[in-house]
Amino acid sequence: MLTNKSPFPPNDGSSLAMNSMVRGFVLAGCEVSLLVMNTSKHRKDLNDLPEDLKSRVEMRFVNLNNKPSPITGFLNLFSRESYIVSRFKHQGYSEALQKWLEEKEFDIVQIEGLTPCHYIEQIRSLSKAKLVNRAHNVEHLIWLRTAMYESNFFKAAYLQLQANRLKSFELERLSLFDALVPITPIDKAMFKSLGLKLPMHSAYCALNFANIEVENWEGKPDFFFVGAFDWQPNLQGMRWFLKEVWPSVLKSEPEAVIHVLGRHCTSDIAATQNVIAYDDILDAQEFYSKHKILVVPLKSGSGLRIKIVEGMSMGKAVVTTSIGVEGISAEPGVEVKLANDPKTFAKEMIDLYANPKVAKHMGKKAREFAEKYFNQNTVSKELIQFYQSL
Repeated sequence: MLTNKSPFPPNDGSSLAMNSMVRGFVLAGCEVSLLVMNTSKHRKDLNDLPEDLKSRVEMRFVNLNNKPSPITGFLNLFSRESYIVSRFKHQGYSEALQKWLEEKEFDIVQIEGLTPCHYIEQIRSLSKAKLVNRAHNVEHLIWLRTAMYESNFFKAAYLQLQANRLKSFELERLSLFDALVPITPIDKAMFKSLGLKLPMHSAYCALNFANIEVENWEGKPDFFFVGAFDWQPNLQGMRWFLKEVWPSVLKSEPEAVIHVLGRHCTSDIAATQNVIAYDDILDAQEFYSKHKILVVPLKSGSGLRIKIVEGMSMGKAVVTTSIGVEGISAEPGVEVKLANDPKTFAKEMIDLYANPKVAKHMGKKAREFAEKYFNQNTVSKELIQFYQSL
């Protein structure tokens, strides 16, 4: 597996998805090797590989300092490359990849997302393995949607340019794989509609439910949000929520509080009335366990909102948008609350806050839904069968 960050510890959506994939492969009896881009943004420690995986997983790190800057972003305007992925070309990573492919014969080389796709030709020249891309999102769609909700004209134009470049890169690179593994059936259908004809199998980010307890619902409900604010859709969505939705919630329920956990939380969010922001070093699982109603106010994005799956698996009531629940076929009003306009979003939150029994019942139905569709054992077995058919 070629990754743009370490899955350990799984402290954001994409690392949780990769962690799930690694554990699923190990559960299915596979031997797993990870070549990790240890970037300046997501710097982690090789020693974070859990003890229970060390006998079946080998992990190697290559440190990359690829932090974006206004200067390099501006200079990119005069090239034809997507700035979003061009920063992940790295000689040291290429050399580490070559060394590993010369040392060991693999059955599958799985690239996580788009950023390691620069190395396809190198892999082909050194390995007979089947080459698979694990698509966490339809990447260019995230940037197109982000541009739509950007109020600054120049930023919106820049995002639109990058989205168009990324779309060209995404379709050209993905067509070179032997197979594609989108994270949701919706993404699979989207890739097919874009003209990709390679074999595809959708595989959700799956969880081991034997290790996930449903927390007790005693006490008054409260709201919480989990998500990194250096990911633009999270920042856009939360600012929309605090400006358009939260004042209505507080007008009806003045004592309501929303607990916010996320890397690089901005000062304007942290300073909003009845918002309690927490340092990102807190354990996300522990944070989930302490709170009741998960709020996911996304207006842009693609793929699977893994934080919603995580919340549902722990029996949390969830209030989100159509974009948030995209790829999750939960029934609105039964397993999740769905709202796209501020008035409805506030109403759904107020109803759950004022009716703890309703919120608890929704959390129970959410857990049942998650167990049915996001079970690690089932998802892993089906994916291995797909790989064996290639």
